[in-house]
Amino acid sequence: MNNAFAGLLAIASVILFVACQGEGSPPVFQSLPTPTTPPGFVTFSDESNLFRIEYPPEWELALSLLPDLEETLNEFIMSKESNLPVGNVATVFLAGLPVEDGYLPNVNITLESLPSEMSLQQYFEASEKNLKEFSSGYEVHQHASLLIGDMLSMKSDYEYDLSTYVPGASGKLRVILLIMVDGKVGWSVSCTLEPQAVEEDLETCDA
Repeated sequence: MNNAFAGLLAIASVILFVACQGEGSPPVFQSLPTPTTPPGFVTFSDESNLFRIEYPPEWELALSLLPDLEETLNEFIMSKESNLPVGNVATVFLAGLPVEDGYLPNVNITLESLPSEMSLQQYFEASEKNLKEFSSGYEVHQHASLLIGDMLSMKSDYEYDLSTYVPGASGKLRVILLIMVDGKVGWSVSCTLEPQAVEEDLETCDA
C-alpha cells in the first residue's frame, strides 16, 4: 500500500459513524470570506453536479483508484474487528501531485450516509473519537469552527504515524480535514501531506 492509500484510509476509516457523542459547549464559528479559486486551478464537477472542487493544474485526477480504495478500506475495517459499519462510506474524489509511490499532497472528498440526522458537533466528536482509536501517534495541531459562506464546518489539522496503515513504515503524514453535515449525509474534505510541509503546501490545502 502506498502513501496515497494510507492518507485516504486515514480519512475514510475515521469518519465512519459511531454512537452519537454528548455535545459540549456550542462552538463559536469564525466567519471566513467565500473562497476564491487561485489562478490556473482546474475545476472538477461530478456527474450529478452534487459538488465542484478546484485543484492545482500540476496535480493528477486519480478517480480510477477509488474502487481499490473502497475494497482496501473494507478489509481494514474488518481486520480491526470493530463495530463500524461497512458500506456506508464512499470516497467520490481524489487528486494529487504524482510522486514515486502515489500522490502527495493529495485531496479527497468522502461522503457518509448517516442513520439519523446529527449536528455538526456530534459528527465531529464521533470522527475525533475514531481518529484517536485508529491512528497511532495521533497529534492535533489545531481545531477550528468555521463559517464558510453559509456552510458550517469544523476543521482539524493533525498528524499520525504512517505505520497505522502501512505496517513497518516509518514517519508521519499530516492531514487538514474539513467536516460538514447536510441532513443525513456527512461530508469530509481532506488534504494529506508531509508533516514538515512548507507554507506553500499548506496554503494549497486551504485553497
